[in-house]
Amino acid sequence: MLSRLMDRYPIIVWVGAAILGKVAGEMIVTDHFFFPAPTQPSSWLVHSMGVLGAGLVVLIGLLLRRRSRKKRGAQAET
Repeated sequence: MLSRLMDRYPIIVWVGAAILGKVAGEMIVTDHFFFPAPTQPSSWLVHSMGVLGAGLVVLIGLLLRRRSRKKRGAQAET
């Protein structure tokens, strides 16, 4: 059922990718490797890295999609 919904509404895949990017960005910033235990990053940094992570994942997805379409177009011409 979920697969059919994703085929019918591709926005579900893009929203899911953005959520994963947001979570990844926030996890990177809140990791103790970057900020040792006594110090914690400010909330604006955590949220901005989440937004940046979401944006990067969606941007990379769009670029890969464009590149794939160009390849398919070039193969169709030959």
